[in-house]
Amino acid sequence: MLLGIIAALVSVPMVVKLTNNSRLKIKMPDSVPPAIAKSFNSLIPTVLTISVFAIVEVGLRTATGLTIPEIIINILQAPLVGGFQTLPGILLYVFLSTFVFIFGIHGAFVFGAISGPILLTSLQQNVEAINAGSAAPNIVTQPFLDAYVYMGGGGTMICLVIALLIFSKREDQRMIAKLGGVSNLFNISEPIMFGLPIVFNPVYAIPFCIVPMVSTMLAYLATSLQLVNPTYILIPWVTPPVLSGYLATAGDIRAAILQLVIIVAGVFIYMPFVLISNKMEENV
Repeated sequence: MLLGIIAALVSVPMVVKLTNNSRLKIKMPDSVPPAIAKSFNSLIPTVLTISVFAIVEVGLRTATGLTIPEIIINILQAPLVGGFQTLPGILLYVFLSTFVFIFGIHGAFVFGAISGPILLTSLQQNVEAINAGSAAPNIVTQPFLDAYVYMGGGGTMICLVIALLIFSKREDQRMIAKLGGVSNLFNISEPIMFGLPIVFNPVYAIPFCIVPMVSTMLAYLATSLQLVNPTYILIPWVTPPVLSGYLATAGDIRAAILQLVIIVAGVFIYMPFVLISNKMEENV
């Protein structure tokens, strides 16, 4: 993807500039239709542009023994993949992608352009290793986040829904939790995000950022200690919690139990903030 973007940014201006050079145009008789004449005018610039890219490719392969995609992977993608596999690296990503939700910015979409290719590469490496009979090399993959961190959507929202239904005495919050809880089972958090709301809410913003980071730490440590199998099955992001962990690890029931542990921990983290929200309503 990155190589395609770079190639487009370089090749398109090059073709345009060469096409505007009158000395590179092929003069056709007036009897030739304009559309055909224009196609001939771009023939030499196109050939020159392709030749430049071919020369660069051959030169780099001769000098390094690597193709351009392999160079891109070694220089840019490999360090990013490695960074996501460290606990501080993935915690930073989870925090940033969650924090922007508080301001109404969809963190998964904004940061997904960065994380998507990296996490899918990590997943593919796990798949190839498992198929080869080796141990999966990566802890963090896209299914890892979908199964353990984004249960119920951003902020591990399923924990908040359960906390509201158990601890909240506010009828408005309980109603929103009941209505939004159905979509929440399929990891769609917008009804709660904007209905409760979480956006621009200083009370719920704190646990909203904390719970996903705790979820990430618990899942990361459990996987690194081999208490659960690594994730190497790409599951739909709308797969309900508990089932998602079981499927993403190819049928490891311990992953489903880990999800339940994370949900319970998240509920207790959200609980005091639900009570604070209740008290603030009473004092109004």
